[in-house]
Amino acid sequence: MLHVKMSARKASRTTSAVADAIEDGVGEARRFAKQGGDAAEEFIDDTTKRLQRHSTETVVASHRRTEAEGHDPCDRCGRSGRRGEELPLRDLVPGDIIKLAAGDS
Repeated sequence: MLHVKMSARKASRTTSAVADAIEDGVGEARRFAKQGGDAAEEFIDDTTKRLQRHSTETVVASHRRTEAEGHDPCDRCGRSGRRGEELPLRDLVPGDIIKLAAGDS
């Protein structure tokens, strides 16, 4: 009988230790997930701020990259009512409203 009681105590302690280890692991996983989410949110915020500060450079860089891939992604959307007219970047003038779409050919 004593042997059974000792075995039961050991099993109980082992079960508690396993449960504690699982709980600790879940806590670590939650912390890592939160840190990853926070890092992603910070990255998005920084990128948004950079795009807002340097919008012209961003548009030109995006256009050049897409153009280097063999696409001309720039469609003029608003000047004198002409819509969907493709044009080279050098023909853009202040006041043109443009739509950039990566992958258009």
